[in-house]
Parts: sequence; structure tokens; C-alpha cells
Amino acid sequence: MSLLQNSLYKNIATQLCKKYPNIFPGYNLNEILFLEENEKTPKNKFYDVKAIKEPYSFTTQQKFIITYYVNNLSTLTNAQKNILIMESLMKVDLDNEKIINFDSKGFYTIFAKFGVDFLENNSVEDPLK
Repeated sequence: MSLLQNSLYKNIATQLCKKYPNIFPGYNLNEILFLEENEKTPKNKFYDVKAIKEPYSFTTQQKFIITYYVNNLSTLTNAQKNILIMESLMKVDLDNEKIINFDSKGFYTIFAKFGVDFLENNSVEDPLK
């Protein structure tokens, strides 16, 4: 396993939070650790979101870890990657320190704007444009 901290994901997340304040109101991205995994790659998985819980939570100000699987993301366009980063952020509830399992509202936000087939659509709109 090779986990690395990568500021690229935090930079994209920052841009998404600025562009969509109604979706990400007051998000403090310093509470999220953005990692990439470039060796161990689960099949059909682009990211994982985990809460940092006891006994480790006292060691860091971060409350969540989002790990992006580089090998799976490498085949996607920047727009598709940005949508997945947006999706991963939507799973984080910083106020209540919990992970949100998508409900119809969460899926609707992504699907209404980018389509249900955004992973197969190489010309999908980039959420940062």
C-alpha cells in the first residue's frame, strides 16, 4: 500500500466549495485529509471516505480521510475526476462529524447536473467550468 498526501485534491475541493457554496456551505477543508493510493486499487472504486475516530482523533485536527485510487482515476477525464471529487465531498458531514450515505437528494444533485452516465460520457461538463 502506498498512501500519499496530495494537495491537488484539496485544491480542486477548494474550487468546488467556492463555486458551489449552496452545496458546501462553510466547509472547512482543513478537517479533511486528502490522500491518494497508487498501489492497492479496489475494483470499480474511485475513492473511500472514512471518519477519523477514537483513539486516533486526538492526534489530528482532521475529522475525515478521503482516499482517491489513482489507478482507477487515471482513465477518466478531468471533468469526470472533478465530479467524483465533488461526490466524495458530498459524503462528508463536517458539522455532525459523520459520513452521509447518498439519498435521492445527493444522487439527484450529481445526476441532474451531469447525467447518470457521467462516468461513461467523456464530454461531460466540468463542474469547475
